[in-house]
Amino acid sequence: MDRAKFVEHKGKQIFVMDCRDATLDEMNAIIEECIIQVRKQP
Repeated sequence: MDRAKFVEHKGKQIFVMDCRDATLDEMNAIIEECIIQVRKQP
């Protein structure tokens, strides 16, 4: 999903969620993707 991803900034991993113009269903999917991706991190 392009709306939820890690990016590197000044050597740190930052999780970015792009919620622009998202519907409620898309927001729920973005949040679920956030949870999945963050839990994978050490």
